[in-house]
Amino acid sequence: TRRQEKNPPGVLMMDAALSMAGRNLALAAVAAAVLALKIRRVDLAVIVFDSTARAISHLGHGLDAESLVAEIITQPARGYTNIEEALRLGSRELGTVRHAGKTGLLITDGIYTVGDNPLSAAGEFPRLSVLLTEDYKMNESLCRKMARAGKGELFHIKGFEDLPRKMLDIANQILR
Repeated sequence: TRRQEKNPPGVLMMDAALSMAGRNLALAAVAAAVLALKIRRVDLAVIVFDSTARAISHLGHGLDAESLVAEIITQPARGYTNIEEALRLGSRELGTVRHAGKTGLLITDGIYTVGDNPLSAAGEFPRLSVLLTEDYKMNESLCRKMARAGKGELFHIKGFEDLPRKMLDIANQILR
């Protein structure tokens, strides 16, 4: 039998819509950067989304960590929030690789304003965890349901002081 790689491939979907402007987008960018530095570039795809979703890194031929982090932290907050499209693109990206442990991580406040309800798309993942950036405007219930539909976990990020330790814990947990 073939030995599986230590780190399973993953797709990170980062909300960059206007509802994430300011502190939440900064939290998402730092969280994404920690993950990008922890995972080999060929094992990580990164999708940013607002009204539409776009891949900034693909599985199998990702950007080096420095370029990826630079790309992530320069994402402007703009547009509406299309979580469903991000999940569908992330699921397609994971579909390009064969690995039993492949996983998705969605970083969002859970407020979607365009696209369909993302619950069915969340169920397309072999495993999907959701990192909720906590704020006065968030949809914790939807985030919990998406994590459940994706057979993953819901994680909360309250502030920058939580972030480095929490992201390492999350990365270790979802990449086992």
